[in-house]
Amino acid sequence: MLNLIKKIAVLLVIILIYCLCVWNLFPAPEPISVSTFKIDNIVSISCTDTITTDLLFLEKVLKGKSIVLLGEDIHDNERAFSAKTRIIKYLHEKMGYSVLLFESPRFESEWHQNELDSNYFQKTLWEFWANSPSCKTLLDYIQQSQKSSKPIKTRGFDLQFLGNNNIKQYIELTDTYLQKKGSSLSHYPVTKKMIQNINSYRYWVFLQDDDFDSIQNEISSLVEMCHKPPFNNQDTVFANYFANFMNYARFNKMQWGSNERFQFRDSVMASYFSDMYTSIYAGEKVVVWLANLHALHDDTQYVENAKMNHFKTFGERLKEGYKDKVYTICFTSYCNVNKNNRVINKATPATFEYQMHQLNYRYAFVDFHNDTVNSDIPFRMRANQNLILNANWKKMCDGIFYIDTVMQNSHEYN
Repeated sequence: MLNLIKKIAVLLVIILIYCLCVWNLFPAPEPISVSTFKIDNIVSISCTDTITTDLLFLEKVLKGKSIVLLGEDIHDNERAFSAKTRIIKYLHEKMGYSVLLFESPRFESEWHQNELDSNYFQKTLWEFWANSPSCKTLLDYIQQSQKSSKPIKTRGFDLQFLGNNNIKQYIELTDTYLQKKGSSLSHYPVTKKMIQNINSYRYWVFLQDDDFDSIQNEISSLVEMCHKPPFNNQDTVFANYFANFMNYARFNKMQWGSNERFQFRDSVMASYFSDMYTSIYAGEKVVVWLANLHALHDDTQYVENAKMNHFKTFGERLKEGYKDKVYTICFTSYCNVNKNNRVINKATPATFEYQMHQLNYRYAFVDFHNDTVNSDIPFRMRANQNLILNANWKKMCDGIFYIDTVMQNSHEYN
């Protein structure tokens, strides 16, 4: 019994020494002083507010920028949705931005391009945006803009499909198109099976090399058919749609949540964006609605969290390709309030958000380019999925929109 106690004591000492070593290797960073930042106070985030003088700073920070990325820390942040809607309205009315691209399925948005009715977002966006009160206000605004001299154009750029209850529609749309071309979906059994299994992760995981050969053969034949004259816009949509199945098959073959899967998805999204930006919307100013996770650039800037340095993001690819034309605004918050009105996920001391909260900011914007004091100093912030991470955030985004309290699934903004 005595020997056991001695062994436990030795083990505890070893653990203590190890913890002290780790503590010395990764000491807690000194909290950055937000006083070095130029902070623009935001009066309102209500997407129905018609007074917008508090957004005048955008005209300075976005001077010369033709691509604005609007992120969000989590996909359940209704207040961020409202703030983004308000910003989009301002950018359209005051600064000439006329294209809005979503991190949502490309092909649903192209199929329904001419159906800008009250259900358009239900047919083209992920559920958390489609059912948002703020996004409903945004859709109303987009519809109204169609009567103006500068209507807003929208599209998605994600390789994924909405799936859910849309599989029957995919089959009907595909078969109707093929019949116009003198063929039928029944002539392409592998493609038909892929459509039928869009929601089945198990189906894609168990695809074999021979399956990919069959997919490639059918897809090549379908794309070739689409390009036969007479060739029109619908042919372009379906040629891209069929070609995307190869990307979708490769994507779903990869392990869920893996770096490889993230890397592949963001590379395809960036490719789809570039196709649209350089051809369909050439010369126009573009706003991109997406998650911070994909908007942040240069993931190597994380400190202590090596596992976070895992993939080249959509935002980084755009920065590389379009350089100073791009400005990235990410959203963050001090805390969340859940459906039961309980405060959760509160920022801890030493974080950027904690200091903003202590200074009693309700809503604010910080342009990192205005700070020359802390250009290479990492600090803690929870802008990536509410995870408190130490990073050189100034090299990962251009500006931060701060919302003190996130009210999930709420549309009370005042």
